[in-house]
Amino acid sequence: MSNQGYHIPVLLKEVKNEVPLLDRGIYVDATFGSGGHSQAILSIISKKSKLFAFDIDVDALTNDINDKRFTLINANFKFVRFYLNYFEALPVDFILADLGLSSHHIETDIRGFSFMSDVPLDMRMNQEQQINAKEILNNFSEDELIQIFRNYGNVPFAKSLAHDIVNSRKTKPIKTSSELNDLALKYILKGKEFKNLAKVYQALRIAVNNEVDNLKMLIDEAYKSLNPGGKLCIITFNSLEDQIVKNELRKKIDNLLDQNWLKGTKHQKWSKIYKITPNDEEIKSNPRARSAKMYVAIKNENL
Repeated sequence: MSNQGYHIPVLLKEVKNEVPLLDRGIYVDATFGSGGHSQAILSIISKKSKLFAFDIDVDALTNDINDKRFTLINANFKFVRFYLNYFEALPVDFILADLGLSSHHIETDIRGFSFMSDVPLDMRMNQEQQINAKEILNNFSEDELIQIFRNYGNVPFAKSLAHDIVNSRKTKPIKTSSELNDLALKYILKGKEFKNLAKVYQALRIAVNNEVDNLKMLIDEAYKSLNPGGKLCIITFNSLEDQIVKNELRKKIDNLLDQNWLKGTKHQKWSKIYKITPNDEEIKSNPRARSAKMYVAIKNENL
């Protein structure tokens, strides 16, 4: 196993504390990445238990773990229930998803996630899919680009940037991060470059990988896959992910929003929902953890 270039997993101790320890438990790591969370789970579960991990990125397969209890699946986490059914592993007891972008993606130039160096605009988690950031920038309409930058990145200059992109591509296609940066930096005050460029690139990444719909589907499929009393843990890193997770967890059986979602009423999908954040010690040793929040939801046993 090699995890060089991947990020330090956040909330590792807290994740381990949430894992139910069962004689024959079935566990899921929906975002394998470097395998840090999977290794932590394997270190505490029983010899008769099983752990299934998912990652859409083929690069993550190089981090496979040699353990007879472990199965790594190269697939989008929205298909979690399909594959668990294929392996005759339903229902399961615990599902974890860490929504953070790995250092591997940011630091591998050919993947095109970073605005810190001049790289081709790609941003695909799944290298086999056709659409990438360059395709979106050069083919989507001005209105579509405005919606992407506003809805997925909360970019304050979304309208101006989308207008400039459409005008610029009439002369020359936008292919690299430096070309996109030049268009965006005109609207960013000095000293605010990092924060605002990060918003632009976050919006594009989410659009390229259809992250909003995939996350919604994961939560729905996780609920259907869990045993009554089973636990879902989702680690978020930005306000958009926070809002999606909270809204999806608030849905009742009829998929309407439950305004009393924290009161444990009998019509809810989840009997208990709570949030865990990193302590000061972890934030100091791993600044990336500062924005992390882990939402924990326990499937209602009384439905």
